[in-house]
Amino acid sequence: MTTRLDQWAGRSPDGVATREFRISRVGRRDITGALWTPDTPSGARSLVCFGHGASGDRYQFPASRLAADLTAQGIAMLSVEGPDHGLRQTGEGGRAGMIADLLREDAMSDMCDDWNEAVELVCARNALDPARIGYFGLSMGSAYGIGFLAQRSRVAVAVLGLWADVEAIPHNETVLACARALTAPTLFLTQLDDEFLPVDGSVSLFSAIGSADKRLHLNPGVHAEIPLDEVDFAAQFLIEHMTGPTDGSPDREMGQIVDAEPAP
Repeated sequence: MTTRLDQWAGRSPDGVATREFRISRVGRRDITGALWTPDTPSGARSLVCFGHGASGDRYQFPASRLAADLTAQGIAMLSVEGPDHGLRQTGEGGRAGMIADLLREDAMSDMCDDWNEAVELVCARNALDPARIGYFGLSMGSAYGIGFLAQRSRVAVAVLGLWADVEAIPHNETVLACARALTAPTLFLTQLDDEFLPVDGSVSLFSAIGSADKRLHLNPGVHAEIPLDEVDFAAQFLIEHMTGPTDGSPDREMGQIVDAEPAP
């Protein structure tokens, strides 16, 4: 066997019960994370994916807060840890780990593969439906999440933000190309006083998103100061689109990450 999924009972720092997991793969890095499931799942057994930011892990805020709202509506939530974070940290981790990973040529495609494999395996083990998913990911979770969403055949809704169109950021052109391929309803959160990313770059990335149904929320404060009421709004935005009717757009075949790095 080249791939093994192990699951065990876990508990987030705030005491919420989860199912933690590790996917072991021969010749490739492990995948780790956590899964929240509702007591009474919806008929479709829907799933929202959560991508944390740099210096966080599978339980980084607002994971448990979102999961509480989602599971109350019968929606499961899956959190997958980024490279060199949480249970799969092997180096410096945090922002240093993110930067080191982004400098690799295959960083985006490798994380997309991690996400896709985790979704398929965890859904199969827990009787969830991976066909139509939602996504919440800010900062690093947005950078990797945009590429992941561009590959998926059906995406119901996305909450993104705290990332920007900045030429100096590795894989910037790939992220922009994947944003153009994103057609799901999208909420994009940005901080006016972000000490890491320029506001005009965030607006540029938001503008690149291909969805006809998208909205930008700009709040005062630094990078990590997303207001709690925005988190709650995001939860309701996810629930509305995960439990409502589909938008009628045709399904797409799952494809490869868009290769849009500039030519040398």
